[in-house]
Amino acid sequence: MLAPTLVALVDVRPDRPFWGRPWVKASFEDVVPGLRPGSTDAVLEGWCVGGCMGAETLVQSRPLARPSDDPVEDFLRAPVRCTLGAFHSRDASAAPTTVPPRAARFRRWLGVAVAPSLTEAARAEMLAALPPFLARDARGQPDVQLLLLRTLAFLFGSAGFRQAYAEPEAIA
Repeated sequence: MLAPTLVALVDVRPDRPFWGRPWVKASFEDVVPGLRPGSTDAVLEGWCVGGCMGAETLVQSRPLARPSDDPVEDFLRAPVRCTLGAFHSRDASAAPTTVPPRAARFRRWLGVAVAPSLTEAARAEMLAALPPFLARDARGQPDVQLLLLRTLAFLFGSAGFRQAYAEPEAIA
């Protein structure tokens, strides 16, 4: 199985000539296995697209169900300044999994996990280490959500991240 391909564009506007759909589609076809029409070595199985619009975090994740499904259209649909996309492909000779990549969100934060599944021991350890305000939303959530919350807990424990909006220096 191929690892998910992550793509991010800053200041995406589908109506601008440079960011227009033909350019984005051609660029994605170069880096996302199975997206190029007539591809014989890989098959695109699903995708996840996310971004922040004001205070709202938008995430959509789904499997490729029909040949007419268009991940590029989903990527360009929301008029946000930065869009994150995760595309899940498999080798053409491998059996279908129909599992799209998963994205996590917490307030204005987005995360996509590219890793093997967590063990139960690792999940329990991560849950125990979360501050209460993050832990209450973590139980029973998929691995990707727990990994995002763990990252936020680490940032929260760092100096300067206890305000509503962290400064870039604090995140770095």
